[in-house]
Amino acid sequence: MKKKIFKLFWAWKDDAEERWLSEMAQKGWKLHNFQWGLYTFEKIKPSTYIYKLDYKYTQNNDMEEYVSIFEDAGWEHVDQFYGWHYFCVKEDQSLAAPDIYSDIDSKVQKYKVLSNILSYVTLILIIITLTVFMRPKYDFIEVIRWVYFLLIGFNLFAVTHLRLKIKKLKNSLI
Repeated sequence: MKKKIFKLFWAWKDDAEERWLSEMAQKGWKLHNFQWGLYTFEKIKPSTYIYKLDYKYTQNNDMEEYVSIFEDAGWEHVDQFYGWHYFCVKEDQSLAAPDIYSDIDSKVQKYKVLSNILSYVTLILIIITLTVFMRPKYDFIEVIRWVYFLLIGFNLFAVTHLRLKIKKLKNSLI
């Protein structure tokens, strides 16, 4: 039996998404697939799974090697979506909860990459918005302008939060 749930998480809220996926497994639903905010779960016996997300912004030429590194450490690769990779492992009560990152610098690097990508996208949106402003005033152009302003706002919001998370992680090193 399968179940679909639509839910959105910000990029810097990956830890909240991981907790939610673990809670779903405890309720008997294991993640099967993810696309555009739509989670597809398959019915399982309620179990304690730990989910972790990783962001890999490179071509998938080395995908087999990338996944095998995680599998060698005991992680199951569940799915991938635009650079985000979903991993899970059944929790072993005798061991501490595992993490896919061995150090904070790796986590910081993940958020830096995400922040840089969103900064570039924001810059492109600003350039496109400026070209739209140079067009004559038509009603549909006005709508497009507001859409671009909203996209720029969302991206700036995301970049700010990602950079705050980076700062928080770096401060935890001290």
